[in-house]
Amino acid sequence: SWSAGFQSPKGNLDVQPGDPPTFQTIPVRNKAQFAKNSFFRRRQQEIEVGRELARLCAEVRPDVVLAGNAPLDTERFVQAAAKKQGARFVFWLQDIYSRAISAVVPRKFPVIGHLVAAWYRHLEFRMLRESNHVVTITHDFLPLLAARGVDPAKVTIIENWGPLAELPAKPRRDNRYLHFGIWHIRPKYADAYVRAMSANARASAGTEPTCHRFDVIRDLAIDHRFYLYQIYQDQRAHDVVHVAQ
Repeated sequence: SWSAGFQSPKGNLDVQPGDPPTFQTIPVRNKAQFAKNSFFRRRQQEIEVGRELARLCAEVRPDVVLAGNAPLDTERFVQAAAKKQGARFVFWLQDIYSRAISAVVPRKFPVIGHLVAAWYRHLEFRMLRESNHVVTITHDFLPLLAARGVDPAKVTIIENWGPLAELPAKPRRDNRYLHFGIWHIRPKYADAYVRAMSANARASAGTEPTCHRFDVIRDLAIDHRFYLYQIYQDQRAHDVVHVAQ
């Protein structure tokens, strides 16, 4: 089952000719349009989806429930329903949601935000500990999971890979050159790195005519990891800048 009301890109959810005859996809919809930018309304709608998924779980009575890419307020209802039905529960850990919540909510709600973030940290790692198995997309999550009491023996790593058959290669329209880098900074220097690289990015995009884009992206799950995304007019333009540096 999947949330049809959440506005985000989705893969092919239609039943394919080679799928088993008993396979089906069941969309779950909110009663109102999903309020993506309202914390409190969004939370209530995530709970609404969780309750509907729990109802489906009771109706279908599965042997195994694999839950992923779902907010914690949705997933906790699914996990509770799986336990009630005696089904095994597999937590697919795409992101550590409580880390993102801890980075955003206290800034938006200074008085209660830290309490809200603490609750979601407690909820997420309790759910992970109580799951029968955990699938995570990266080795980077393993130290944090172990530190929070998740048994390493019940964790499997499956990295994200796109369906290549659905992503056909297309001819390039120009000679623009993409530079992408991943940087791990010592945690105590992470904030200083943000300030320095953000200033560098603004200067490059604003004053270098061959630099068409320069983004500095901070990973909310691992906040000392950064992604640098740069687009240059061509490879020569990139090489000139980086050799000079």
